[in-house]
Amino acid sequence: MQVFPVIRELPAEMLEGIGAVCFEWTLLERELSLVTYMLLRLGPKQGRVAVRSPRANDCLAMIRQLMSIENLTAKEVNLDALATSLSGLEKLRDQIAHGIFLRGKNDRIFLQSFSGNWKPDPKQPKVARRIKPEGIGIGPKDLKHMAKLIAACTYAIHQMGLELERARDPSQQKFQQQSDQDRPLDDPNSGTSESQPQSSSG
Repeated sequence: MQVFPVIRELPAEMLEGIGAVCFEWTLLERELSLVTYMLLRLGPKQGRVAVRSPRANDCLAMIRQLMSIENLTAKEVNLDALATSLSGLEKLRDQIAHGIFLRGKNDRIFLQSFSGNWKPDPKQPKVARRIKPEGIGIGPKDLKHMAKLIAACTYAIHQMGLELERARDPSQQKFQQQSDQDRPLDDPNSGTSESQPQSSSG
């Protein structure tokens, strides 16, 4: 197994690419949060306090569950494909943001990977990358391409949010009444599932 030296100072093009990936990922996470807050009928301040910051695919899964509760569908976005893209991109983003870069032969740059398993020797069984790290070749063009893919996902999430907001019933109350199953057992109104709020005049 080859051992490459750690790079202490990356070329400007690489730093620019890393910055673009991290920047675009932050915008993607923000867009996911805004869609979540909208579905929960929360303002951004309340949402940041209550929802926190789940991982991208966890957030998308939460959005899909909220959509199911309100019988909403996103016809303009393939959510399964989006989930697959988010899984791969988030993993790469984490490696790029927190990884170590190595210099190989002919000044080729590698990103050291510690997650999962791989085969250093095709004839031998797989080994954990934690034990034998893998060097993944990466360059400025790869980083710029990844930033564009993240931006495309962000756009898809934004379009999904617009579609869901249009599809919602505008007459729906801001806060829906809890069902019997959601009420505490000691709730005195737990037996009145069909009760409606009384309106008063005067």
